[in-house]
This record gives sequence, structure tokens and C-alpha cells, in this order.
Amino acid sequence: MDAILENLTPQDIEMILEHLEQEEPFELVNIDTWDENKEKVRVKIYTV
Repeated sequence: MDAILENLTPQDIEMILEHLEQEEPFELVNIDTWDENKEKVRVKIYTV
């Protein structure tokens, strides 16, 4: 997997994202963490 990631070009990533845009919406990223005030921070990114 490291070899694949090391060889990805910006053009490859752009092509992947363009392809994902053609798919039905789905959760692409889901990050749950806590900030310095001990409050929960939630970040979700969906395809559209």
C-alpha cells in the first residue's frame, strides 16, 4: 500500500475524486476526536 500511495500523482487523485463524484452519495471521511476543551469534534465529508 505504501508503494501505491508514494506513486500517486495529483492527476491520479483528481481522477479518483472525479470518479467518486459519479457515485451515489456516501460518507467519504468520518473523524471523531476531542478538542483541548474536552468537547467532541466531529468532521464528516460526503460525496455529492
